[in-house]
Amino acid sequence: MRLYTSASVSNIRADDRSNGGSSFYKPRSTSRPQRPSRKIKSGPCKSACPSLLVLASILSIFPVIQAATLDLSSLPSTTPANASQPLSSHLLAFSIETSFVQDFLGNETNPNTLVLKLIGNIEQRAGAVGFRPGGITADSAIFSSSVINSPVLDESPSGGIFRTTFGPSFYSSINLLPNTTLVVMDLNFGNNSYATALDEARAAVAGLGSRLEALELGNEPDQYNSAQRDLSTWGAQEYVSEFESWSTNLTSDLDLAKPFFQAGAFSKDPTSTALLTTSLIVDAGIADGGLVKTFSQHMYQYSTCDTDRNALATLEALVNHENITAYVDLWKPQVASAQSVGAELVIGEFNSISCSGKQNISNTYGQGLWLADTILYSASIGITRMYSHQGATLVAQSSDQANSQGYSWYDFVYPLSSDRNGPATATPSYPAYLLLAEAISPPSSNASTLQIVYLPQSTSFPDLAVYALYTSSSTLARLVFLNLGAETIDVSLPTSTAVGKKIKRLSSTTSEGGSVVPEDATWNGQSFAQGYAIGTEGSEVVASNGYVEIGAWEGVVVFLDGGGEGDATTGTTGTTTAASTGSATGSPSAPSGTGSAAEGSESSSGGNREISRSWGRLVWLVGGAVGVMFALDFC
Repeated sequence: MRLYTSASVSNIRADDRSNGGSSFYKPRSTSRPQRPSRKIKSGPCKSACPSLLVLASILSIFPVIQAATLDLSSLPSTTPANASQPLSSHLLAFSIETSFVQDFLGNETNPNTLVLKLIGNIEQRAGAVGFRPGGITADSAIFSSSVINSPVLDESPSGGIFRTTFGPSFYSSINLLPNTTLVVMDLNFGNNSYATALDEARAAVAGLGSRLEALELGNEPDQYNSAQRDLSTWGAQEYVSEFESWSTNLTSDLDLAKPFFQAGAFSKDPTSTALLTTSLIVDAGIADGGLVKTFSQHMYQYSTCDTDRNALATLEALVNHENITAYVDLWKPQVASAQSVGAELVIGEFNSISCSGKQNISNTYGQGLWLADTILYSASIGITRMYSHQGATLVAQSSDQANSQGYSWYDFVYPLSSDRNGPATATPSYPAYLLLAEAISPPSSNASTLQIVYLPQSTSFPDLAVYALYTSSSTLARLVFLNLGAETIDVSLPTSTAVGKKIKRLSSTTSEGGSVVPEDATWNGQSFAQGYAIGTEGSEVVASNGYVEIGAWEGVVVFLDGGGEGDATTGTTGTTTAASTGSATGSPSAPSGTGSAAEGSESSSGGNREISRSWGRLVWLVGGAVGVMFALDFC
């Protein structure tokens, strides 16, 4: 297949687009703090007997076997006051670049069963997903009823996309998604043609029906160029004026319910130098007309379209809990501004590194840990939906663009085979979505939504993210642990509520999260490279002493109030059912030998972990005793 790219033409920006703000937040130092080493105090025997130095050396070998311990045995059993609002079942969402929607989803005749199965797995666990067709190519897209199948991608002499013309099949492709999917349609605002946007919106209303949740005007209008707007006057007041005019007219012309618009879609980090933010347009009165349903901003800390941020984009900097929380905290004032006018803030587009990610960083298992922590922490501060952006490299976005043509390195799936990315497959970050989907899914015994609380551990465990999720009836339902570091940690949980409860793990067969092999990344012992589960599903439970081991570079969910059942078809068949993919059929079939769910309440993996920990402590004690005997013999 041919992967197209964005070009420098009058109706699409060719400079610094879709790459976040130049006034970016700089991450903290990625050097990890070291724990104080255990020291043997000086004394008469040490000064008189050099063999105690040998003892010290011997004992220094063994503490590495022992995990540090985090005591959560007194965790609140009822919902704390600082819990988030109830989580949306559509918290997990995807934004796909307009030009590549049908690459990812296929069409009614030839659905992309791999992508649909992968999204179906998430929807079956979480209950729903959100979807946004949009991105930089939305601002040069045109609807035409004469286009029957795939979009027409007009190319510039340099081989880049400068216009995407799509027809009714575009919306038919979106309808292949699970029936619970809600869609925000990104309209062409950049060409400054109301008629073009009206045609798109009318077709979306007709083609998507009740799935259409909102309309969005344009993509990253804070980065429009002089061909798109008069930059000498373009700012919050001018944006609000145009937004009010277009949204009012679209509501009237299409008889839309009020409110029906997602405002913003701004690219720049919300710092004091940003041209447009949620706070700025709220202050300019955008909510006064009752047309705004949600506000949206985009979130990219690093970029391959920006030399400075590209240099900062390392795996160690990305998979760093303190960097993640400090960066996401920039959006707290924007959440407050949205809520002040009765609306919500969503992140309408985000990923690890803008301009299609970075090889050996964005396509790793570590990206999955980053995704899980970013989404859960964002939810904890009041962000209600997180649209993970997918697509392909768009050149000419910046003179510093580092990527060549191909599917984006940060995609959770390479939807079709290509020369650069290889065969169609899920990427190592995908299992993290299954962790998230099962973590936020309401317990089977309680149909309520969940509220999330972030439990900071920065003083003792700076690499560990801990989240507690409570039901609306104030019951502790889930605990999520994300270890973004190399230290194994034992967590002590309340024995009265935790013993015997189900545990699931996000793991990799390699260290430090750097694997780019999809099969290396597993959720509960299973990998999902082709959408179906490979491997035997674990059935681990909390040990009788209430301890749970959190391994290095590992995610763990403890299900305290039911749930954790996952996809009933996972591990036994690859068939994509109507429930998981809407009307899509023809899923990839699972090969023989696909593991089925393990039976029994006590898992071998849980038992093995407890045995390993016990042997480690025994070895440490025996080693210490031998060392003491050795020292006394020579003292």
